[in-house]
Amino acid sequence: MKLSRLRIQNFRALEEIDVEFDTQVSVIIGPNAVGKTTILDAIRLAKGVLAPRTLQETNQILQSLGAMSPHMPQKLFSKALTNKPDKKLVIKCTYELADQDIKKILELIPNIRQNLAQQNAGLAFSAPAQVVAYLSSQAGQEALKRADTELNGEITSLGRTKQIELNLTINFQTGQITGEHPIQHILFSAIEQSLPPHTTLFSYFPADRALPFGEQPVQLGMADLKNPLIFSDVCGRRDSAASDSYFGSCRDGASKWASRGSRAVGSRRS
Repeated sequence: MKLSRLRIQNFRALEEIDVEFDTQVSVIIGPNAVGKTTILDAIRLAKGVLAPRTLQETNQILQSLGAMSPHMPQKLFSKALTNKPDKKLVIKCTYELADQDIKKILELIPNIRQNLAQQNAGLAFSAPAQVVAYLSSQAGQEALKRADTELNGEITSLGRTKQIELNLTINFQTGQITGEHPIQHILFSAIEQSLPPHTTLFSYFPADRALPFGEQPVQLGMADLKNPLIFSDVCGRRDSAASDSYFGSCRDGASKWASRGSRAVGSRRS
């Protein structure tokens, strides 16, 4: 799976972008503060809102962008997402599927069928006991039949287009957040949820300016000397490539700092 087309309207400082990615690797180049990271934020926002992997992913992304407060999750702060709140924010991501992606979707049809029935009933990410009780009821059985019908049509279309679209629209005046193809959102989530916990379809790395500037103090005490993890952060990872003598010198140095009541200062640079 790869992102083949991206369209953005009214997201932060980006008024309108429509670009197709026709190569395996694409590089975004430009001066500081022109919106390079904003493009990545837009992709991340559409994915997290429309096809979350976990229950909290949507809230986590909105909070990280400053659009939501954990103390007021019901309120969306438009100024964090757009410079023109009187207009709609639109992010459209088109993903091109590989043959193995389509094969995986076909293998996951039973799970996708259940997820679609749950979502239609407003039970997405619900407790297993609640889901079992619902699907065992007459209403649940009818929901599964409707899900079969909807999935059959979507799978037929997917085999022809080999594309999944995550198209997000936010109307700040009404507070409404919508997506154009809800079944495709479930297909996207199903592929990612089938992966091991350490694997993802989409990885996001913040810009280096998101890290603190300059030197950052690291407080070391006598109790920390027994914890090798602190030396991994301050002096580098201890593994087969790192010599014991190097690690020992770091430990000795940290011991001297701690005994003097000083602070070990390291620099975080990109």
